[in-house]
Amino acid sequence: MKQLKTTIEYGLYLLVFLLPIQTRWIIKLGESEYGTVSLYGTDMLLIILIALFVVLKFQISNYHRHSGIPQRRDKKQTPQHRCATTGQVNSKYQISNSKSKKIKIWWIVAGLELMIFISIFFADDKMIAIYKYGVFLLGIGLFWLVLGASYNKLKLIYCFLAGIFLQATLGIWQFLTQSSFACKWLGMAEHGAGELGTSVVEISAGERWLRAYGGLDHPNVFGGLLVVGLLMTIGLIVEYNKFKTRKFVISNLKFGEDVKQESDFNNMQSCKKESQITNYQLPITSIKYLLLTSYFLLLTSLFFTFSRGAWLGLIIGIIAMLAITVVKKNLLAQKKLLEIVLISSALIFILFSQFQNLALTRLSNGARLEIKSNSERINSYQDSLEMIKDNWLFGVGIGNYTGYNANLANECQSANCEYANAKQKWYYQPVHNVFLLVWAETGIIGLLFFIALLLCVMRYALCDKTNAESRNLNIKISILTATTIMFMVDHWWWSLHFGVLLFWLVIGLLATFKKSENL
Repeated sequence: MKQLKTTIEYGLYLLVFLLPIQTRWIIKLGESEYGTVSLYGTDMLLIILIALFVVLKFQISNYHRHSGIPQRRDKKQTPQHRCATTGQVNSKYQISNSKSKKIKIWWIVAGLELMIFISIFFADDKMIAIYKYGVFLLGIGLFWLVLGASYNKLKLIYCFLAGIFLQATLGIWQFLTQSSFACKWLGMAEHGAGELGTSVVEISAGERWLRAYGGLDHPNVFGGLLVVGLLMTIGLIVEYNKFKTRKFVISNLKFGEDVKQESDFNNMQSCKKESQITNYQLPITSIKYLLLTSYFLLLTSLFFTFSRGAWLGLIIGIIAMLAITVVKKNLLAQKKLLEIVLISSALIFILFSQFQNLALTRLSNGARLEIKSNSERINSYQDSLEMIKDNWLFGVGIGNYTGYNANLANECQSANCEYANAKQKWYYQPVHNVFLLVWAETGIIGLLFFIALLLCVMRYALCDKTNAESRNLNIKISILTATTIMFMVDHWWWSLHFGVLLFWLVIGLLATFKKSENL
């Protein structure tokens, strides 16, 4: 059982590290990405982890049944039962706590899942609807693992940030060299600034600048991932200032010195891993400087995405973090946040001075591509409202927004409608608003469950008064605020495979109830 738990733990670390890598087997090639059926490498790893977790659950259930030990532990468990260094419960077979809170959020998830399932019967393309439903179930499976599995949350976040760091490095290289390369093993397509369909910044006739993609489908997707990583990194930087030195344990290796026992990050006594094999130590003066380096690299890469929605999400997220520290009168956190903002402003000023024409083009509405982009977004809002008007209760089916829109335009053109303007299916995109997209595809009840899920996570962050949770309040609320802002200006969190998995990973990290964990 212990080996199985360890396998799941390190498999989860590997999964979040590999999550941005889009290696896949295309089962059915559609006319656009929204009509393509694929099996991703991360899907296979996630399915294996879910299966192992199910086996572990059965083993734990059998153990409790045969040993006579009740499965539900005392809710008055003291913080000393947890390890400050690893962030794990010392109890041998306990996987999670706060069962009552989990039950509440699972009812909401079940309601959303039910409405998505019902929407399949109203879909024109049922194969795509079933596939998207499967992706949604995988996202729920990831959410289940993040909530219930036994792992070190800090290690999980570091693995996640390490994967983002590699993507950020790739994005900077893409922009500075104005080139990219295709690699099927990394799930990367080649993007040329002169090719139609490539996301670029056009500053004058014929002068097109390639935006940073990383290894993802679009710069906006890449930008959203970077925003989540940046806010997590800010949180870690602020929290690490409450330590003199810190020991970071990876497998059987120790990095650094002893953890400060009475810290704002964790008020528990430090404890040692029983399975430690060696006392080899690699001294590190401060992990803070590594985090700062990563932060500035991620921020530079975010600038090169030229994603306005991601820029806005980061700004609002930082403002939310500052506002909460002011309300809580946390002067130390305010000081550190203001230092980060000041240094970030200096970096942005340098980048802006070097690429002023590109940034101003993205922020203005006068360039040809910006006019085209804004016009398409406005039209997509109008189309979504018309679609919702006709299918407000159950929607048009999960994953069927673009197909329904294309079919409607073709029918209108065949009937010689006055405003008929049918185009190829690859041209159509989902509405750039997750809330409208959820309503259009799953109906009003599905939208209400989706909003309830976000409110539930926010309520847990706001109302949980335990020491560990109150320290992490500003980080959790800032990430949730930033993602909500991005929901309002883009669709990929719901429409693309990576967006769905990232959404459930973020929600899972924000909704965890383990009192001893960091962030």
